[in-house]
Amino acid sequence: MTPDQTFLQDIIAHPDDPAPRLIFADWLEERGDPRSAFLRDLTPLADRFERQQHIWLDGPYAGWLARDRRREQLVALHIAYRPDWSCQRQIWKETTVAARCRHPGLRPLLDLGVNDQGCLFAALPISEEATVLAHLLLEERYAGPPRAGADSSVLVRLLRDASAVVACAHDQGIVHGRLSPSSVLVSLRAELLFVVDWGDARLMDEPPDTTEEVSLSGVPPYLAPELFAGKAGAIGPPTDVYGLGAILYHVLTGRRPFPAERLIEVVPQVLEQQPVRPRALRPDVPPDLETICLRCLAKAPGERYPGAGVLGEDLDRFLNGEPVTPRGAGLLGRLSRWWRRRFPP
Repeated sequence: MTPDQTFLQDIIAHPDDPAPRLIFADWLEERGDPRSAFLRDLTPLADRFERQQHIWLDGPYAGWLARDRRREQLVALHIAYRPDWSCQRQIWKETTVAARCRHPGLRPLLDLGVNDQGCLFAALPISEEATVLAHLLLEERYAGPPRAGADSSVLVRLLRDASAVVACAHDQGIVHGRLSPSSVLVSLRAELLFVVDWGDARLMDEPPDTTEEVSLSGVPPYLAPELFAGKAGAIGPPTDVYGLGAILYHVLTGRRPFPAERLIEVVPQVLEQQPVRPRALRPDVPPDLETICLRCLAKAPGERYPGAGVLGEDLDRFLNGEPVTPRGAGLLGRLSRWWRRRFPP
């Protein structure tokens, strides 16, 4: 059990006693964590926010569209359903990402507290003009393989920018773990706003929680093989590279890497099968983009880009008309992968 979890469970057990919350705030302040100031504020939830409508009801917490009474602005208000760690964990991880990372593509934390039932709540920015990348992929104007220098490369630029956001998290020891087109929030002009849904993030500087199952709560066809194999120790920056590569595959081909709908069908495909090469589905896919995409989707984490930053650099090279530099993408790389599959160690 981490110190954060110990403190939070003490707060949950004594919702009417401010002492545990203030002790936790002192502990956070000693470590330079900006969440300490929020936890010192004992103003009741109802005095801080006016809840207007539910945004979603699934998962361990509810999402509300709310008016921040002090800032006079609309926010996304997340409130845990129950005062137990299983419900609080995702909100706390979302706030951890906001506290550790400073990047325009990560939503800053606007408020954090505990209601009178001992449930965590957090307020994050929201945009009335935002949509998710999943919706853009359904629009005809974005159909077809992007080409360097062309307007149709807008989604590749968007993925390059998303890679930079994820790279910032990697630099702080945070792995998203379940990237999909639904976790990329964009403007109606197809500009990146935020990478969201960090509630199942893996904090690499903390020991794995042996009581916490590997989350499969993302969209299964975009999840890396190590997630389905239950290999918590194998989760790292290449896990996010796979997710970004699966999104790129959808951008290039108009379909997911593994189009099966049911989890029982997706799992063996992700673990054992290779996706159809993008150029076999769309011959006009630029070869360099296919090379980047297939390196991201390698089964073994060590065969992918080591992190989102390196992937973003190659996407930038493509957009600038420069040669990309994926290792192991040629004949020797393919022979090496075939040998490892045919004769495993």
